[in-house]
This record gives sequence, C-alpha cells and structure tokens, in this order.
Amino acid sequence: MKQAALVPMETLRVTAKLSGLVEEAIEKGNPNCLCDAAVAVQLIRAAAIGAVYNVRVNLSNIADKDFSSRMQSEMASLRNNIVQAVGRLEARMRRIKFEES
Repeated sequence: MKQAALVPMETLRVTAKLSGLVEEAIEKGNPNCLCDAAVAVQLIRAAAIGAVYNVRVNLSNIADKDFSSRMQSEMASLRNNIVQAVGRLEARMRRIKFEES
C-alpha cells in the first residue's frame, strides 16, 4: 500500500516544481502570456488537489504510522507551497488593468 501513496505524492512534488517554473516564467517571460500562465497555475492547483486527496485515502490504509506521518508532513508542506504560489498569481492577475478599446 505504500506504493499507492508514493505515486500521487510524486505527482504533488512535480506540481510544486511546476508552480515555481510558472512563477519564474511570469517574472521573466512575455507579459502577454500572463493569462496562459494563470491557466497553467489553475491546472496545477487541480492536479495538486487530486494528488492530496489520493495520498490521504491511501495513507489511511497504511499501518506504518511513521511512514504515514512523514508523508502527511511532506504533503502538507507541498500543498501549502502550491496554495501560496496560486495565491500570488491570482493577486497579480487582479492588479492587471485592461485598456478598453
């Protein structure tokens, strides 16, 4: 059953890395692509939420409490990092002023 929790945990790790890459692209990339980056972050959020749910379900069936505790801790940290990254991007999107034609 540990492997069943490790697979979605890896998905969560990858989504955390992706959120950092998207933030970097926003800072250094073409400002006209900000909307694309915002959509990417929403997809990252959805993937992360799904992975968190999956890890939780699988950890509930694992008898090794030390393993479960370590996984829970890492999961919470990754989830919080992703939530913060999404929040920063959403705040940035709210600050954009669109010109009317």
